[in-house]
Amino acid sequence: MPRKKTKPPTCEGYLPRGLRATELHDLCHGLPFDADRIVVFFKFLYNRTRGISDGRINADAFVQMHWQHMEELFSANKIKAYRDFMVEHELIEVQNAHAFSKTSTRYRVHPRCTRPLDLFDFSAPAYTRVAVTSPRAIRANQAYKQFKFEEMLSRLPAPYNVLAPLMRHIEVVNDAPEARAILDALHNNPKYKDKYEFDAQLEAIKSRETEYYFACNFGRRFHSQYTSLKKELRQLLRFPGCNEVMAELDIVNSQPWITSIVDEALVKKYVPEAYEEVKHILNSAYTKAADFNAYRLLCANGTVYERWMELLVEHIGDDWRAQIIALDAEYNYEDSDAQDVEIDDRSLSKILFFRVIFAKQEGTVMKNGKTAKLPENFSILNDAFKAEWPSVWQFFAAIKKTRLTCNNSKKEGAHSNLALLMQRIESSIMQAFLIKCLENGINDIVPIYDGALVKQADLAFAKELFLEVVQESGAQTEPRVKG
Repeated sequence: MPRKKTKPPTCEGYLPRGLRATELHDLCHGLPFDADRIVVFFKFLYNRTRGISDGRINADAFVQMHWQHMEELFSANKIKAYRDFMVEHELIEVQNAHAFSKTSTRYRVHPRCTRPLDLFDFSAPAYTRVAVTSPRAIRANQAYKQFKFEEMLSRLPAPYNVLAPLMRHIEVVNDAPEARAILDALHNNPKYKDKYEFDAQLEAIKSRETEYYFACNFGRRFHSQYTSLKKELRQLLRFPGCNEVMAELDIVNSQPWITSIVDEALVKKYVPEAYEEVKHILNSAYTKAADFNAYRLLCANGTVYERWMELLVEHIGDDWRAQIIALDAEYNYEDSDAQDVEIDDRSLSKILFFRVIFAKQEGTVMKNGKTAKLPENFSILNDAFKAEWPSVWQFFAAIKKTRLTCNNSKKEGAHSNLALLMQRIESSIMQAFLIKCLENGINDIVPIYDGALVKQADLAFAKELFLEVVQESGAQTEPRVKG
């Protein structure tokens, strides 16, 4: 019986768009340099310049590559030879302000390799993915990735340092029949067409070409390759040895609910670094007012967006949707989600609700270098919110006006103060929930910010554990939890 041909092992490398593969191989020809190792190096170099929040690559940035990272890629006795070769042939540029320090060397792809790119066109890809077949390069790639994983793991707080190794074994069924239907629906959606490579994203997760686990400094939220995955694509994830679609534990109206539980006790418990600066607001009449209590109950019941839609009709009119879109256009405010013609009214009202919660609520804004009144597409929403929940509105505004020492956000003013308090309270509750899950034998779990993916069989018990943790936290209300 003839042997079945096995596919040779490969990994992925990145080739700068301004550099031809033939040119790179010609440069290495006859010399003891492996072109495949260099394109693997380009991959990790590019990924170091990739923005966490938007995924964009800053091709002009110099980034540090630790000596041990370089050693995993090139081997200790060849690092200098590879570096000198790449510098000589204008493949990279190097900055080394302190030559005696092994950790201070910084690198970037040479401008000649990126010059053909329009760096102001963020939709233009900075590189081409290429298959790497060299066994040495594949081994170097694996060693480097394992080194990076262990480095990430050493920085993770509990329970994420327990969950990350378990999450590495999650399977991606992007070759299943249902996968094609999901991917086709996304690719054919005008909103995403030609903007996202969903197939490549799934394949990168499957092959571990994309793998990261960290808790951010701002809100202490846990991020991974699964949190950035679109909700539709999570249907293609499977826990090891399980053929069922993952179940999602989700808080109804999660963001409004978290705003409604921000109080003195929770800030003192979970965000003590900000407590002294906001305790006068937390102890004010705002949080004790009747309208705040009514808001709190709506958020807990999961009906706040429905009431908000009624307010939009009352204060703007039955054509509130058209009016807001027209005002956005008048003030050159780009909000692709709000202008999506296919979005339903409830989803749009949610987006507009977030403008009140997270944006500037009063005063002036900078426009073309000059101060201007808060534009009408924002003020009209604030007026509708303030008329129904004046104490809540004032509470949000007061927190945003306070300068928090622990908030290093570069956003204008202190708008992100409320988001910081919310996220740190949310992430603390989620950490306690995940610890309780592990203690009770639920090991197959993927944190998704204020929710989680679990096995279908574990969903009901996970809900019970989550509500237990909320009660133990001291939150004034419990949310509705669906799943």
